[in-house]
Amino acid sequence: MVRIPRSTRIALLAAASTILAQGQSGPASAEQDAQKERTNFHDVMSAEARSPQLCLSRPNRAYVTHRYGSSCMAYFVTSGHQAQRQAVVFIDGDISGDRYDKRASDPDGNLTTRQRAQKIADKFKVRVIVISRMGIDGSSGNHGSRRRPVELMAITETLDVIKSRLGLDRVVLAGQSGGSTIAASLLTLGRKDISCAVLGSGAYALNDMLATSAIAKGRKPNREMLAKTVYDPTRNIATIHADPKRRVFVLGDPQDARTPFAQQKAFAAAIAARGHTAELLEVLASGPLHHGATAYTLPVAALCAADAPSERIRKGILKHKGHEIERRNKVKSALLTVAR
Repeated sequence: MVRIPRSTRIALLAAASTILAQGQSGPASAEQDAQKERTNFHDVMSAEARSPQLCLSRPNRAYVTHRYGSSCMAYFVTSGHQAQRQAVVFIDGDISGDRYDKRASDPDGNLTTRQRAQKIADKFKVRVIVISRMGIDGSSGNHGSRRRPVELMAITETLDVIKSRLGLDRVVLAGQSGGSTIAASLLTLGRKDISCAVLGSGAYALNDMLATSAIAKGRKPNREMLAKTVYDPTRNIATIHADPKRRVFVLGDPQDARTPFAQQKAFAAAIAARGHTAELLEVLASGPLHHGATAYTLPVAALCAADAPSERIRKGILKHKGHEIERRNKVKSALLTVAR
């Protein structure tokens, strides 16, 4: 069981009180967007979240209790290398509304992510665990509550259960987008079992992001309310456990149109300024928004689990970027040929 620092416990309790108050009197204006987003999703597996028997009747489920209630969380473990006492733990990004119905009703998780995890496990000879986000891929809850303290606490408790079941001592965290936000937040809980963290395309100053979004929509953000409602990893850096052997790699694309590269750069710098080993690595993320970084984060996490030197990791990223540039040039050339 991980002991959460007192200052972090106070922040989580404040968030819990604020969320309960909102449930009684309605959300504050700065929270209107987040509350509206939550209603676009729905609670799933509510019975399993309340019953250990129902939850554990399914394979690869963890029934966990936390200050916000209880959850039934799903996870996937790659085959092979069962004797290893360290594993890569991957947390994927948020799900948009157009993909939500399928992912919310799928009890077995994202097949594509599972297949990618197994390929990484086979190639680098490591164990990879994928923890499903709240409200999708077999986990209970409402996906509209993602990135809030309730999801963070459910995942940190789930990680403890998985470690106990699989006989793990240490973990390497890896994330994509919102999953990186969760991974960064796990660091700030003061966990002492994280040997490396690889954070791809994450958002780390959530309060600033939500405030900026509110301003863009002509609303006045209530920053005090946001600070009490959203768990912001940037505001909790002080509680990261000091470990001279741990490495943190923050991966980002300067052209990322979904999560600000400036935030990623600032987060890496803020961690390093407190004496932690952390660095920012630029990638060529996939997709029209230049946001998909999983093709980098999982291999880097596997290399980190194998205790590969940081220089080898940097060279690996440069090599992958070179392949990606070559691939994109071929696509452009083919499109130009068709256009003619």
